Amino acid sequence: MKCNINRRHIGLQQLETIAATTHGFLGPNKRPKLFQDEDAGDAMLVCSCSHLLECIELDGSVGQLLLQTVQAQQKLFHSRTAALVFLAGVWSRVALECLNRGITVLDIKTAMRKGLEVCLEVCKQSALSVEEVSRQKLKDFLKERKLQSKNTENAQNRSLDIQKLVTCLIPGLSEEFHGFVTLLTVEQASVVRRLQGQALNIALVNGDLCKKYRHVGFNKPGNVMHITDRANMSGVSLEELLIEDALRKLHEFSIDVVLVSSMAGVKLKDRVLGTNVLVIEGVKSSVLKDFSTCTGALLISYVTQIDENCVGQGVTVSQQRDFSRKKDFVAVSIVTASTSLVTAVISSSVSAKLQSLEDQFWSCAHRLHQALADGKLLHGAGTTELLCIQQLHQSKQTDMENPQESVVLELMAEAWMDYVSTLMMNSRSVGSKAEAWTAIAHQMRLYKDGEAISRDADGAGVYDNVTVKSEAWRRALDLVFLVLQSDTEIITGVSEGENLFLFC
Repeated sequence: MKCNINRRHIGLQQLETIAATTHGFLGPNKRPKLFQDEDAGDAMLVCSCSHLLECIELDGSVGQLLLQTVQAQQKLFHSRTAALVFLAGVWSRVALECLNRGITVLDIKTAMRKGLEVCLEVCKQSALSVEEVSRQKLKDFLKERKLQSKNTENAQNRSLDIQKLVTCLIPGLSEEFHGFVTLLTVEQASVVRRLQGQALNIALVNGDLCKKYRHVGFNKPGNVMHITDRANMSGVSLEELLIEDALRKLHEFSIDVVLVSSMAGVKLKDRVLGTNVLVIEGVKSSVLKDFSTCTGALLISYVTQIDENCVGQGVTVSQQRDFSRKKDFVAVSIVTASTSLVTAVISSSVSAKLQSLEDQFWSCAHRLHQALADGKLLHGAGTTELLCIQQLHQSKQTDMENPQESVVLELMAEAWMDYVSTLMMNSRSVGSKAEAWTAIAHQMRLYKDGEAISRDADGAGVYDNVTVKSEAWRRALDLVFLVLQSDTEIITGVSEGENLFLFC
């Protein structure tokens, strides 16, 4: 009696199962999922794989590996996570089917790697230059909306500096403001109203404003106890002393605004409010650098380091809108004369949609940034994947040293057909999976008769990033290989290269 390979390769089955929960996120018309936070009483509408995997409980190692892979893709590119997860699922199914047919792990990995190389070569050969796609329109678009960096001297070197983009989530009507816009409490907004219309001094702290904060290079000496040379007769705590030192520095150099990259202590924030000093936490490092360039302020690690060389000038603040009707927040704009920062104020009457809208914004921004960086684009709406199916069918018809390769390549082609059919279903261009598979098969027959892959009107203006797509494919296959190898060596005890079609 032969062993049940599927039973032993639980990791691949788990990966396929988890991936199936995200199929609704593939394509333009995503099917969102609503998550309720019972403790906070809030709800969030999830439309991305990264947020979905963070919300569901992934206790197993396979789920954690998938989450880490998706987070790495999201952090770098902010897109193609749905494709990554989908491919990880269908390629897991390919590996399982290969195991059932008695193909060794080594042959599976070799053939699937070859199949991926075939698909990457398709991307390389079918890529279009940005100039070919957009010509002058994209340049005019960037110029009109002032999204191109003002510091770029060469007009031919088109780029979108996403480090100069900031988002601000607000429940209400949509607006856009120039500069750095953020939400502050009503108490902080009262300071803003007193500072409006003035040229202000600014300090930039790249760290925390807390008593326990130490910069990255700080190493506390071991086995050393600090003993003061004088008794603390006043009963003043160390935190109070630090707050007094900070307030003295802020007053000495007439600081009106302090931008902090991380957190500020509650007591310190309360004390500075009484002195009309505005402290804003959680500011991105790229925003601090822009303010440093525009105001002349030097970044510091501790507020007590402030001196005349660290103070920036020419900052103005203004209150934009009061959103304290439901929550105690006020939108405030902080700008300098030469800033190139742009804040997209993302708004919705449904607060649960805000996270989804922000994800969509950053996805679009990163796609444009990557397109300009690559200088090339791929036809979207499944066209590139159809070309992959063509090439995989052609490759399996060539003479191969290992006859098992043709089986693996055929299964990979079927996985791509599953991908394209799901994409067609989610984009509502077909009514069922069967109809989608029929359309794909018809397209393949036309190709055999000498006709090129057609690009439907629905996908005529849709393009994908070369680097982002290729990297998502690589990450998906690497994840499948990792789970496959882990299943093989840890669960089954069979080393790579041995035939898994064993007798029990």
